[in-house]
Amino acid sequence: MIINTSRFRFNACIFNSQQKSEIPVLLLHGFTGSMFVWDEIIPDIPNPVITMDMPGHGLTTPVVPDAAMCFTDVVDTLADFIRGLPCNQVHLCGYSMGGRLALALAMEHPQNIASLILESASPGLKALSERDKRKNRDAELAELITRDFPAFLTIWQSLPMFSNQRDRNVSEWEKVKKIRENCFPPGLAWSLKTCGTGAQPSYWDKLSGLDIPVLLITGEEDQKFTAIAEEMKGLIPDGEHKSIRRSGHTTHLDQKKLFIEVTNEFLKIDRF
Repeated sequence: MIINTSRFRFNACIFNSQQKSEIPVLLLHGFTGSMFVWDEIIPDIPNPVITMDMPGHGLTTPVVPDAAMCFTDVVDTLADFIRGLPCNQVHLCGYSMGGRLALALAMEHPQNIASLILESASPGLKALSERDKRKNRDAELAELITRDFPAFLTIWQSLPMFSNQRDRNVSEWEKVKKIRENCFPPGLAWSLKTCGTGAQPSYWDKLSGLDIPVLLITGEEDQKFTAIAEEMKGLIPDGEHKSIRRSGHTTHLDQKKLFIEVTNEFLKIDRF
């Protein structure tokens, strides 16, 4: 189905709508992904589930091509997406880029978020100098995406955070690889410049204001994001951190069963 907002026409699907739970789970994929990366997860979530192509990805298209936007514009548009659903509140689960946007949504539009699950996500870079440096790096990578997309894919899929994924889940690795290969390079470049870590405001100083349950999920082999999650847990009033063994950055693919187990335990209806 297509859900229209002021800035994007979102391509989305609703699953398990026959379930009695009142609050659905909205899944936000990461950079170079699509709504289909969650296919193996959806059947095991007892709640209704909503997936969508994020801006710059899949079949989600801008209302006005080449319109200037910033990170918070995308966050506000995602809130419009939620308000366009049959419900006015979701359990929000985001991976990597989707997790950073999910956190921002919970900060900026708390009335629409019942709980928050962040997989391998960050509140941003603390120092402005760090953000400026990362913004420049993201701009260089965005230029490569539009100039030589195959070269970008080679670099991206060789990142250490994905190093063991192919061996642990060959079929899903191949599926995600095809999703990446079918991405629209200008859309990805736009996404990186608009929603990348360099463009994201720092939310570190606001974490103590989160008044919803928050689950932080990381892979034990992803030392960078495990350390970030531990620091976040100490600042979030109702936050918990689950480290998934034998997993890297993408825990929902590396260790699908364990990811589903900790997610469903968190989503038990008596928490809310």
